[in-house]
Amino acid sequence: PDHWRGQPSTAQEAVINSCGTPNNRGANSAVRSTWEAAVDTSGSSCNSERDATFEEVLHLITEAALTIYPDLWGDDYSSDAGAALEAANGDCGWGYSKDYVDPSKNGKCTGYYAYDDRTCTKECIVVEGIYWASLSYVGGLYTLDQADSIKNEWLMGTPDEGMMVLPESVDNAISLKKGSPALYELVSDTTSEGHAWLPAVMTDGAYMGVPVKEKCTDEEAAVKWMYRKKRVKIKGTC
Repeated sequence: PDHWRGQPSTAQEAVINSCGTPNNRGANSAVRSTWEAAVDTSGSSCNSERDATFEEVLHLITEAALTIYPDLWGDDYSSDAGAALEAANGDCGWGYSKDYVDPSKNGKCTGYYAYDDRTCTKECIVVEGIYWASLSYVGGLYTLDQADSIKNEWLMGTPDEGMMVLPESVDNAISLKKGSPALYELVSDTTSEGHAWLPAVMTDGAYMGVPVKEKCTDEEAAVKWMYRKKRVKIKGTC
């Protein structure tokens, strides 16, 4: 096929009972007012490891969204999402432009999003930033551990204004709502045209398999071939 996308993700990346899901850490994923009381997961039975399935699946869907709705989600700084993400960088720079400054180092720069990866150019920066913003909105980063673990890249893990901002020790840390109203508006709309692909709540980690087919379509065969080429062991759909 001329146009297809694949996003390798293995079962090892899926984490059952991840603390990233508000329901798993003693809050309610659908009731945002319950989230702040559950940021400390040290006494919780949830798994502190991050469930990467959310990221990998969202990246794949984002690839479609940026093609269908380029003005909103296009992977450059001229789209609505791209412009908001570039603004969120402030003067912290990027790895690809060789001027990255860790935004969590107090007094060093003024941004909330910076990526120290020289291979991640603006296209990658935008796709990654959409993921961070969406994950923040659904509460997937709003724990003490998660906020601290990503502070050198993303400081808007606190979703809404009025919530305790994490990490507390970082001057640049700010809520998504206050730090980037434009991003918040983009990812909090999960129902209208151009936005209905976005998640409204955090995934719960309970994933169902796909029934096995006797024969692949051309698109499925291409994706399966790609996985085999990368030597990724998966259960195919056919």
